[in-house]
Amino acid sequence: MKIISSGYLTLCGCMCVVFLLPISHLLGQALKDATGRGVVIITAKDGPTRFLDSQGQILPASKTAIGSALPEGNVAQAGVGGKIVLLLSNGTVTTLESQTKLKIREFSQEPFDAAGRKISDLKTEPSKSSVKLDLDWGSIVVTTKKLDRASSLQIQSPSGMAGIRGTQFRLAENPGSGIKLDVTESTVIFTPKGGVQSVAVGPGQGLDISAAGVATPRAISPLAAKSIIATNAESIQVTDDVLLSVLSEAMGDALMIEDKGLREDDGADPHEEGEPTDQKSKDKPTDEKVSSDESTAERTPAAIHAASQSNVDTGQVLENNPAAKQVRKLGKANELSFKAASMGFSDDKARMFYSFSTSTQNALLAAGKETANRLLGLPSGKELDIWRFLNYSSETRVRLLALSDDQMLLGLIRKGYEESSLTLILSDENLQASNPSSAPLDVPEIGTDSNVLKLSERLKESGNSAILNELLQLGGGELTPELERVGEVANLLLTDFTVPGEIEESVLLSGNEVLSNPFYREVSSVYGYLEDDLFVAGEASFLGGRNVEMTPGAYRVAGGVGSTTDLFVFSASEKLKIRDEVSFAEFGRSENARVVLMSGGSLETTKGVTLDAATNDLVLSVRRDVLLQYATLKGNREVTIRSLRDLTLRDSELDASGLATLKATQNLYVDGLNFSRDIPKIVMEASTIRLMNIDFPGSSNVNLNSLKGPIDGRYPNFGTDIPLAQQLGRVNFLQNIKSGGNLMHDRSTFDQFGGNIKIGKLP
Repeated sequence: MKIISSGYLTLCGCMCVVFLLPISHLLGQALKDATGRGVVIITAKDGPTRFLDSQGQILPASKTAIGSALPEGNVAQAGVGGKIVLLLSNGTVTTLESQTKLKIREFSQEPFDAAGRKISDLKTEPSKSSVKLDLDWGSIVVTTKKLDRASSLQIQSPSGMAGIRGTQFRLAENPGSGIKLDVTESTVIFTPKGGVQSVAVGPGQGLDISAAGVATPRAISPLAAKSIIATNAESIQVTDDVLLSVLSEAMGDALMIEDKGLREDDGADPHEEGEPTDQKSKDKPTDEKVSSDESTAERTPAAIHAASQSNVDTGQVLENNPAAKQVRKLGKANELSFKAASMGFSDDKARMFYSFSTSTQNALLAAGKETANRLLGLPSGKELDIWRFLNYSSETRVRLLALSDDQMLLGLIRKGYEESSLTLILSDENLQASNPSSAPLDVPEIGTDSNVLKLSERLKESGNSAILNELLQLGGGELTPELERVGEVANLLLTDFTVPGEIEESVLLSGNEVLSNPFYREVSSVYGYLEDDLFVAGEASFLGGRNVEMTPGAYRVAGGVGSTTDLFVFSASEKLKIRDEVSFAEFGRSENARVVLMSGGSLETTKGVTLDAATNDLVLSVRRDVLLQYATLKGNREVTIRSLRDLTLRDSELDASGLATLKATQNLYVDGLNFSRDIPKIVMEASTIRLMNIDFPGSSNVNLNSLKGPIDGRYPNFGTDIPLAQQLGRVNFLQNIKSGGNLMHDRSTFDQFGGNIKIGKLP
């Protein structure tokens, strides 16, 4: 039988020995005597997300609310536009970016003393740990505390394994293409698949691992470094205030659950730990003196004093102790149960309280006795409703609690209004109207004529509710007509859609509205690079969204040449997906019209994709990597492909009458490229250029510009035997590079046939 007396645990065994020890001592000792179980807490999530158990079954929302713990074997998955922030009990914060799948394979950690600290107080991990994560695909951004020498943190991916000691980095796995590692702080040791030699990637450095396992060191781009720092700063903000006691208690819960499961598997009675099943043990008295061989040195003064009182009515003491009464009823015995006992919960509320995750329990206790009881008394009894309430500011909580009707309070919580909307709804006038002595408050009708609420509802329907708060901040709390238009445009630009074959001019947005919209910065920044490179100029018409798909077929603007601009842009802030054969006709007002396909995130194309803008110039520009295989790109005068990271072309074809441009910020890799016409000018630019199986037209002027420029003022590297370190920053003719059908494999043949090829240095 488990009994609690004044914060101490009284245990009765078959020897009829009674001794008293602090709960924290017993729990701590139990953890020290066993292999600790680390915990992973969901601290934030946004957009489409889901979580799977170890059997691959989708976990219900009740088990994946903010503050819930994910056991070993569970999987976190962020969909398109989704995001998840996970906090590990060793202080590591992991952010899953859009389209990422991460599995918690193993996590063990020694128990530790929380000592009233928060995550923000940690410089090093609180105790030794061993973490193994599996990154199936996607991108994670990680920041860790400094790990103990005996600790380990490993992230396994299809391309290899990253070993971490304490750092900030991004690891991105693209199935079929390989992995990218960018490190901003400390060092990550990466071992490519197959057990080849490990590579140490230090601060300010990056590493690319191809699908074949080839490692290419490089410098980290300023954009990547800025993104990692910003992502970690945002995630740290939502985890810094988490109490270590929350993590420590969750670790204890995980260990007890595991221990209970093991005992059940062994055929033991599945009662609460320590509960005797032998009837004689149950009948033993609880006021026996401590046996003479019990070590007094290991007992507290309170234990010695209690043991000496043979005539104490223990049962009466327990009945007068609310903590003991609650523990006896609910079978809960930990430090949190004593805090909960002081809240005056009824039996029903206490049972509901203990059904929630540890972090929710702590949040309720921190909210205070009155608030906690009010929330636990709501008709729903759902943890998600409580978290929605607790996520509001203290001022908004006070106004919500001022509503005397629980149904009305619950209704507002479940509607998920932004704080700005609740400020209008819960005005002093409306709160007064909600008083039982007044007319009832009709929540759905409050402020329905307000532009704020109208826009709020539209944003909520499309999943863009966060926009309203930012608009109000921009307007100093006021939604002006100008800001309302900004919100309406943002709502259009952050919606997923499939492009129709015939595009009505009425749905097009002006370039000024799109590029100045603060919620579409991913696209506007990419567009800025195009302007700097003079690939676009003048007024543009935009058809934009968050995730945009172009299915096979011909695209045209209704009215054809009646379009109001010569620059037409298809844009996606997250992903642009293009399938099979796509053509463009009757765009713009003249032969100078230009079609731009642009993504502020990623590009996804099918093998053999065809982009045919034969009557217009064609520009393809993407923030992340570009991979085109067996692709054909056709333009009238010009074809341009621009990546802010890596650009890879395999067995592809370019068709234009004037200029072909391939430009990447980091690496340009071309293996197999044909030019269907004798293009007068070809430009390739990247930090490092690697070329294979290309026959440049003999009449074309070819400019190849890299970070370090030519060797000896004129030459590229020749051959595949050049070490990777010497390839970095150079133009590399790796294999079968020709001009006018003539092979150039060394300096003499380059001098003989490469007169039209100029190796230059990036400005």
